[in-house]
Amino acid sequence: MTTLLAGRERRLKYAYPQEYKPLGIVEQVKALQKVPAFAELDASWALNEAEAWYDSLVLPDWIENPLVYVRHEALDGYHITQDRVLDAIAKERKFRNFRKGKLIPIRLRQHEATREAEHKLKVVQPGGFLIVPSQAGDRWGNYSVKEVRESYDEGEFGLDGIAEGCRVISHPNRLMRFYELDMDCPGAEFGDPVADTRFDHAPFLEFYNDKVGFGTVHVDDANVHFGSASGYLP
Repeated sequence: MTTLLAGRERRLKYAYPQEYKPLGIVEQVKALQKVPAFAELDASWALNEAEAWYDSLVLPDWIENPLVYVRHEALDGYHITQDRVLDAIAKERKFRNFRKGKLIPIRLRQHEATREAEHKLKVVQPGGFLIVPSQAGDRWGNYSVKEVRESYDEGEFGLDGIAEGCRVISHPNRLMRFYELDMDCPGAEFGDPVADTRFDHAPFLEFYNDKVGFGTVHVDDANVHFGSASGYLP
């Protein structure tokens, strides 16, 4: 059935793996705590109060589940945290980072709308983990990142490679096989520092050639295998 999303026609062709079942907040926190780099992060609020906070929210019908991910301010900054998230995936899965060594400040940055939304959420969420109402790509299947950013509902924002990388850690069955819907991450921007147009790519996470892959895609490109993941600021 065709539905409309933010005034645009739904284009979804591929779906999540049938094994993918979103977890609750506590289960996700405990999964992330198994990563040595995240084990010592303050999880008190996330484990004891976050579920009550989340249950009190009034959310749009496109929200699928809360997503828990690490706060880069609680670690060693945005770029080191992105590397640590990808390293954690690589220790558990066959993995290829197509941008290895290039996730540096002059090439990678958080999208402004995502940075602002996360800041507002962090004001009310203490500790080392962030809880965000989310969807993992189904809402925006086969849309380019540029189109998605132009079509958000009020309060909606893109999730980045840290957020969706943490989803892959806590939900390894989110990426299982080639014929599935993988994730664009419009919450971050990537570019060539000597290019005429800066930050014209966005990260993605995929399953291809029997492994999880992390790379970047031009914001104008739409792919039937991908959908942009997004969060919501209540």
